[in-house]
Amino acid sequence: MYYIHTTHKIIPYIDSLSKKYFPDQQIVHLLDESILLDINNNSLNLAQFKIANLIDGSIVSGVNKFMITCTAAGGLIKNLNAKHQGMIARIETPSIKEILGRSGKVGVVHTNVPVWGQITEYMKELGVKEDVLLSCYVQDAFANLLNGNTKKHDELVVEFLKANQNNVDCYYLAQVSVCGIKERVNTWDLDVPVVSMAEMGIMQLSS
Repeated sequence: MYYIHTTHKIIPYIDSLSKKYFPDQQIVHLLDESILLDINNNSLNLAQFKIANLIDGSIVSGVNKFMITCTAAGGLIKNLNAKHQGMIARIETPSIKEILGRSGKVGVVHTNVPVWGQITEYMKELGVKEDVLLSCYVQDAFANLLNGNTKKHDELVVEFLKANQNNVDCYYLAQVSVCGIKERVNTWDLDVPVVSMAEMGIMQLSS
């Protein structure tokens, strides 16, 4: 399995999940952190071009299966050519299908602004009704993560989840960087269920 990442911060978490669910499979991490900068600067065509280049560089070696781990970049897949589209899985797909069966408000937890538009558009494509989705944006968390302050990132997210849980019926962790918190803190101390899209996405790969 080849993963396409836009930040090195999530690689250890993805690696640990992969070893848990398919320990005998070779794992390769493709990284281009400039893709995330392009997305945040709304240079989507450039970001899409770079994703295609990562794929083409690996196809030469006979690779034909990829998973993109950045939910802010997932929406760019549909603009790639048909050859590329057939090779890429979006890490969030299985978890979105899981929340289809839930009722009530779904708090979509994200720390990077472009994620909200990309993930909710995809959710609606898969049948999630727009009126059940609630943006749960945790300000300053992603900046702390990128600056190396993982502890502060985790604290901000957990504090947000605790403070706003009465507004939702479940939380949907919409970024791998947020999903990884579950491995780093002892307890969420929440009264609502939490859907972690990263583990569900990789779990499906193993099956």
